[in-house]
Amino acid sequence: MKSNRMIWLLAPAMLLQVSCNEGQEERMEDTADSAATRVETAVENVQEDIQDMRDEVFVENVYKENKEELLLIELALTKATDSKVKDAARSMQADHRKLDESLVAFAAKNNIELKTDPVNDNLETQEAGTAWDDDWKRKMTNTHEKVVNKFERKQQNANNAELKQLVDNTLPVLNSHLAMVQSL
Repeated sequence: MKSNRMIWLLAPAMLLQVSCNEGQEERMEDTADSAATRVETAVENVQEDIQDMRDEVFVENVYKENKEELLLIELALTKATDSKVKDAARSMQADHRKLDESLVAFAAKNNIELKTDPVNDNLETQEAGTAWDDDWKRKMTNTHEKVVNKFERKQQNANNAELKQLVDNTLPVLNSHLAMVQSL
């Protein structure tokens, strides 16, 4: 009889232990997945750093990303419903056109071929409204963060003095754009 009572007393404790182990295994799997994602991101960043060390690759990549931002700016001027989004786009437009011209001039002077592939974005077909405005803000924040990071890295390793000056002059402007879109 005592052994039956012991079994009834131990059974819940054993079930609790098993369920804790399962939860611990899930947490360990989540931690492993998170660590794997961080490693993949770090590897991608290192690969980008290595490629961006070459001035030509940096100019090609930034030119393409600037074209994407110019498209987003144009879309905001025609589709945004939030006046603050339109104002932000208007204030960034001249700076991004100037950057485009500077990159084209630098590329021509340094025999860098810039690809002029058509730029498309799903915001072109998305219906205007608050969801569109929110998507635009998110995209502009993400692209500016990415470009600012590239410019900060290039500031440390530019091989060409003219490119370094372009980076030094453009980085504060890009940082102000990033702050502007983050505040929307």
